[in-house]
Amino acid sequence: MNFPSLARWIPALTWLRTYDRRWLRGDVLAGVTLAAYLLPAALGDASLANLGPEAGLYGVMLGVLISLVQLVRVSSRPHVALLGRIPGTRRFSDRDRHEDNELIPNVMIFRQESVLIYFNIDNVCEAILSRVQLESTPPKLVVVDLSAAPMVDIAERAYACRNDGGTYRHEHSIPRC
Repeated sequence: MNFPSLARWIPALTWLRTYDRRWLRGDVLAGVTLAAYLLPAALGDASLANLGPEAGLYGVMLGVLISLVQLVRVSSRPHVALLGRIPGTRRFSDRDRHEDNELIPNVMIFRQESVLIYFNIDNVCEAILSRVQLESTPPKLVVVDLSAAPMVDIAERAYACRNDGGTYRHEHSIPRC
C-alpha cells in the first residue's frame, strides 16, 4: 500500500508532515495529564460497579474510539453557512440561524465552520453548489469566506472542486475572482 492511499484512510499521516515540533512538548504534557486523570478515574469507576479493573480500561478505550469517530464525522462534513448581513452593521453571520440577517442581492457568501482538508473539500463544494442551484435566479457572485478555517490544506481536491463548480459557473455566467 503506497503513502497516498494509506493517507486517505489515516488522515493523521498527512497532518504529521506539517506538524511543528515546537508543539510536541505541550501535546505530550496534555496527553500525560489526561492519562493521569482518566486512568485512575476509570479504574475507580469500575471498582465502584464491582467490576474488575480491566472493565475500566475497556471503558476508556471505548470512549477514545467514540471520540475519534465523532471527530472524523464532524471533520468530514463541516457546517457550511450562508451568510447574511446583520441589520444595521457591516458584520455577517449565518442566515439560517438568524433569519433577520439581510442577503445581498445577486451575491451569495458562504463560510465553512471547520478546517478545510482534502477529505472534506468535496462535501463543502457539494453544499455550496447545491445551495446555489436552489436559487430561482443564479447569483452573479459567490464568495467563500475562509476566516473560520484554522487550517486550509486542500491541494489537488480544490482544483477538482473549482472545475466541477466551473461547469455550473459557465452555464450561469458567474465570474470567478
